[in-house]
Amino acid sequence: MRSKLVLGGGGTLIVALAIYQSVAPKPLAPTICIVVFLSAIICAEIWHGLRQFERTHPPFRIGYPRQQFWDESERRGSTGMGYYFEVFNPSTTGSVESVVAQLVAIDPPDVNNLPMPLHVRNKLYATNEITISIPPNGVAGFDIVTGPDHNENSQKQVLIPCVVGGDRGIKKAVPISNARHRLTIRIMSQNHFKDLNLEVWVEGNFLRCEPCQTYVIEAH
Repeated sequence: MRSKLVLGGGGTLIVALAIYQSVAPKPLAPTICIVVFLSAIICAEIWHGLRQFERTHPPFRIGYPRQQFWDESERRGSTGMGYYFEVFNPSTTGSVESVVAQLVAIDPPDVNNLPMPLHVRNKLYATNEITISIPPNGVAGFDIVTGPDHNENSQKQVLIPCVVGGDRGIKKAVPISNARHRLTIRIMSQNHFKDLNLEVWVEGNFLRCEPCQTYVIEAH
């Protein structure tokens, strides 16, 4: 809204000046025209600055990847572990709407159907929700990957929790190999996005996950 007002103000100044100069019995002096024209340029520059600020300062913060474990009491058929990250809304007044996390790149390319929406943490796997609204000072989580946790009965395969439609219904997990993979996850809201680069691999029958570029992560 602010950028529209600023842009509209600059354009209005130029249009008003042109109309006035063409119909007024006594046109404005050249110095006044220059002042008006420069004011329009300043308005346009302010608008451009606001747009750049909004693009580079999304209204959310991304937390450092966290571990989770489960044992046989959860009746998943195995023990295992996974990683997830949280998205924090620092605003005290407004919600962040339509937040979604998507896997947009993977190397080696074990996944073909990209972009792939990731599972919203703590949502039932029976649901197909991929977007969430984060209230003021609220937090939402997204699952990154699950895999083995050292135990004999641990999950053997590395899986990326997701919600992907296909000819055979909805897939809730996509397997990848145990090799080191670089993931690019894009977190998006209505008008903003931010990329999170991670590496995941299995070492000693234990799933690992580390960020590639710590500077893109904003801990809260």
